[in-house]
Amino acid sequence: MQKILATVFVSCSVLFSSQAFCQNDGGFKPGGYGSIGLMQAYYKENAFNFNNSMAALNLGYQINPNFAVEGVAAAAVNNANFYVGSTSITAKVGSAYGAYAKIILPATENFAFFARLGATHGNASASSRYGSAWAGGTSSSFGVGAQFNLTKDMFGQVDYMSYYRNADVSVSGPSVSIGARF
Repeated sequence: MQKILATVFVSCSVLFSSQAFCQNDGGFKPGGYGSIGLMQAYYKENAFNFNNSMAALNLGYQINPNFAVEGVAAAAVNNANFYVGSTSITAKVGSAYGAYAKIILPATENFAFFARLGATHGNASASSRYGSAWAGGTSSSFGVGAQFNLTKDMFGQVDYMSYYRNADVSVSGPSVSIGARF
């Protein structure tokens, strides 16, 4: 599935990065931008599931109206507390960072849909009265979202990303952010 998504993403990148498809830039012009936001990290594995919130900083450069590159760094703002049987567990996705290619499809001058494909590295930890554990890893990432211009230089954004996936563990979730072009 990830190979199919990657092939579609690369094909769309080549197609939409052509200036012939950039006649209506929809207000999404080339240049740098940054945003801050709140992510919800849904951690799932065979033994247990939990979710916690993360603050995120995103920096990017829009190459043309239909293509951008981005980097993100995120850190946990809270822990998840739950029970496995009678054992109390405290856990969190502690931090994450990643790099992405972003295809942008302007729908109007102030609204666009987008898709991201890249890689994310993150770590998670859990502890109980019996001990603690920590794990980290890197995985391909992908997601979709929408962006809307609030002013000429400010924008809002919502998305849903699959940040990490292997045979036993997945981390995904929505985010909301506000940003500025510079």
